[in-house]
Amino acid sequence: MVIKSFPPNEPTALNTAGFDSSNNLKKNSFIQSIKQIRNLATFKSFIVNLFSINKKAVEVPKIEHIKPDNTSRLAAHKIEQENINAINNCKELTDDEKTSYLQLNQLGSAILNHPMYSKTVGLFRTSGNALERDKLVSHLSAGKSLKEYFLNKDIVDIKILTSAYKKIAANLIEKNIHSLEKKPESIHNLADAVQQKTTLLKEIFAQNSINQNERTQLTDADSMIQHAFLSLEKTPLTLQLVIPLFAEITKNQHTNKMDAYNLAACFAPNLATDSDLPIASKLKLNSDLQIYIEALINHDLELQSYDT
Repeated sequence: MVIKSFPPNEPTALNTAGFDSSNNLKKNSFIQSIKQIRNLATFKSFIVNLFSINKKAVEVPKIEHIKPDNTSRLAAHKIEQENINAINNCKELTDDEKTSYLQLNQLGSAILNHPMYSKTVGLFRTSGNALERDKLVSHLSAGKSLKEYFLNKDIVDIKILTSAYKKIAANLIEKNIHSLEKKPESIHNLADAVQQKTTLLKEIFAQNSINQNERTQLTDADSMIQHAFLSLEKTPLTLQLVIPLFAEITKNQHTNKMDAYNLAACFAPNLATDSDLPIASKLKLNSDLQIYIEALINHDLELQSYDT
């Protein structure tokens, strides 16, 4: 095969243009790679400085190189402070339990402040490396701080954080969710009311109109949902921390593809911890718990809308 080439000292205009274009592409690609590495490396330093289990209050410092969306950063700070208040107000917690809840809270803030937060599709649906997740969970279970974990890591995949968050939340929920399994009537009532409203809305959308009778049925369905909410026992502390995070994630659902339904589907199985239930009962409970979580997320979003 004969390969034609231009003499090195006599480049044509076409060859020069191609060479410059190729060089520019390589240069731009290299610059983007350096920026990503710098952002992720700086994220490590940010987390190390931000989180310490012994801090009485957590302040979000100014960030020079990492620039997550300002809205999510402010939301992370607000959620974190509200969760700290909820944890401190739960007087029956032991010191070890309080530490575990604070760690869960810090993981939530780390997720919202991660430079890949606004770009990641399938948050909490797509799992991270199981080995790395278990290392992080074991590290925190041993009473060590999140700050110490980040000291030994150059890059932390956001999927590792979300996977660890879900596992730690599942461990914590076992300690305070048993009442929902032993007396699930209120959850079932809530699920039935939501299902009734969903079915009615589908019929209305299908016919593209609504009559007075359907308006009355919608009002009745809303009343049933409200009554079911009021009849629920106090939301377990774990869910008090989880729901605001999930509600915030749904605000970016056009990118992450995680609305309230999808997040609830990922998390609901963690609530059904009673393995002695018959299969049919377990499936029914899991379905109702999914509706329960979805309703809590939407309820949180609705409350936020009143504040704006």
